[in-house]
Amino acid sequence: MHGQGRMCTEGEATEVIKCWGKLIRADFDVKNLHLTRRDAASGEQKVVASVEGLQGVIKGQGRALRDQVEHARCQARRRHVEE
Repeated sequence: MHGQGRMCTEGEATEVIKCWGKLIRADFDVKNLHLTRRDAASGEQKVVASVEGLQGVIKGQGRALRDQVEHARCQARRRHVEE
């Protein structure tokens, strides 16, 4: 089920899973800098990497939101035609 109490379309589910993966990866990287060899990176490099990771998550959320809006529009059109 999706957050709005409806089933996700295949595209939406894919975007949600990709987003979760990015969030999990970012969390792992922060908690395990010593394993990913990023502990030796400068503070500036860490900030850049964090911002880039956040940018990827935001883009993914934007795509998922566009998919939801398009889905809602299609449903609205379908209801209008049925009336």
